[in-house]
Amino acid sequence: MPLVQESIALVCCVPGWSPYLGEEFSPELGHRESIHLEAWPQFDADLTRYETVTVVVQVNGKVRDRLQVPADNSEDPTPNILGRFYQEL
Repeated sequence: MPLVQESIALVCCVPGWSPYLGEEFSPELGHRESIHLEAWPQFDADLTRYETVTVVVQVNGKVRDRLQVPADNSEDPTPNILGRFYQEL
C-alpha cells in the first residue's frame, strides 16, 4: 500500500478519538468533504498473522532460551524443540 493510502487509512481512524484533529488532517490529503463521511478502513486478516512465534524455555522458573517456531505448524512442536534444546546443553 502506498504511503498516501496508508495515511488516509490512519486519518480515517483518528476521528474516533480526536475528531478535530481528523478534520484538520483530511484537507491536507485532498479530502473536500468531512472526514466523518469517509468509510471505515477494511480489516485485512492477512496483515495480522505471525509467521513465527516465540517459545520460551524455562527451567526452575528461569528463562533458559527463546526459540522461534513457525506459526503455521499443525502439530505440537514442544517435544521436538525440547529435544533439540537438551542436545545443545
